[in-house]
Amino acid sequence: MKVNRMTGSKLLILIFISSLQYIYADPLKLSLDFTNYIDGTQPDQLISNTGTAFDGLKLGMVYLDVVNTSPYSIDAVLSSTSSYVGNYNRNGAVGSDIQINQAINQLSTYNLSFYESGTTNLFDFESLPDDINYSLSLYDIDGSIRNGVRTETIEFLTDGEFQLTTTTTVDQIGDTLFTNQQVGNVPNPLEGATDLTAQQEDASVIANFTNQNSIDFIATTGGVGGNRNIFIDGGDFVEFDNATVAPGAPTPPFFALVIFMMISALKSRI
Repeated sequence: MKVNRMTGSKLLILIFISSLQYIYADPLKLSLDFTNYIDGTQPDQLISNTGTAFDGLKLGMVYLDVVNTSPYSIDAVLSSTSSYVGNYNRNGAVGSDIQINQAINQLSTYNLSFYESGTTNLFDFESLPDDINYSLSLYDIDGSIRNGVRTETIEFLTDGEFQLTTTTTVDQIGDTLFTNQQVGNVPNPLEGATDLTAQQEDASVIANFTNQNSIDFIATTGGVGGNRNIFIDGGDFVEFDNATVAPGAPTPPFFALVIFMMISALKSRI
């Protein structure tokens, strides 16, 4: 009888434990999409985040609805914060990626900021209950031997975590400086393409940011000849929800106490 009573008790405990319901919310993943581009270099088209119109010596690019899934509605602005020299007609969007064209032998500082859609208010990630993570792949960081050696260098001025592929052609100098002069031209992205090719990934740096609504970086082009392109591919905009207990269910410490009391009571009866 003791065996039967013990077996039945174990079954009751297993049923009780299996009835504990927890909800672990999956991260909310929203793709950053830079397709909807507006040329912001004309004074009547955009007021920059400093409150003044772009003066023609600086670059201004607006991307609407970078994230447009309830409850988030976010626009993005990429601007140069130093003088810019390049081909304005080559700037904008290729597929869902940002394209920047910069003249050779130039150094420009850029800012990418995220705004509440339709406003000049920076999106306040810090006000949200959970951390917001996202990644940006800056790719086509390649050198060239056509008409002489050309180099490209990207330096991040905003804190983040940066990584390269294992087969990369990009050299990392310190924590935030990335340069390449080893390979020829990486093929430009195809219109509508959603994934980078292996060659593009190997000429890129992946930058991961948390709760950052404004990112600064420097692009430097060296050598002789024509202009160079920089592309930015947006990764997932991810909200990490904390694990929560199902509505109406006791908290985990209470469960542990109940189980302990049940086991103790069973031992005293056997």
